[in-house]
Amino acid sequence: MSRDELLNRFLGQLREVAGKFEWRVDVGGKIRTPEDDCLLTAVCRGLTGQRYAWHQYPVAAGRIGLPIEVANDVVVAADWPAEQRQDPATFALRQQLKEAVGLPTAVPAIP
Repeated sequence: MSRDELLNRFLGQLREVAGKFEWRVDVGGKIRTPEDDCLLTAVCRGLTGQRYAWHQYPVAAGRIGLPIEVANDVVVAADWPAEQRQDPATFALRQQLKEAVGLPTAVPAIP
C-alpha cells in the first residue's frame, strides 16, 4: 500500500474508535485522551483491547498494521512540535486527525 492509502486506512480506524474516547489538545499542542493515550495507542486499544503507553506507539502501530514511517508522520502531526509547525503537509495531516476525533479544526486568529 502507498503512504496515502495507509494514512487513509489509519484515519478510518481512528474514526471507528474515536467515540470510545474523550479527546483534547494539551497545553503543548499534543492530541491526547485524558488517560494520555496518543492517537496510535488509542486506536490500538480501541481495536484490539491492548493498551500501550504513548511512548510505545511503534508497538501499537505494528499491532494495527501501520508501518513505523507512517506512524512517525502521524505522531509528528498529532504532537505538533514547534519545528514542524510551518510544514504544510504536517499541518494538513493534523487537521485530518483533529477532524477524525471531532476536535475543532479552525485556526484561531492571531491578535
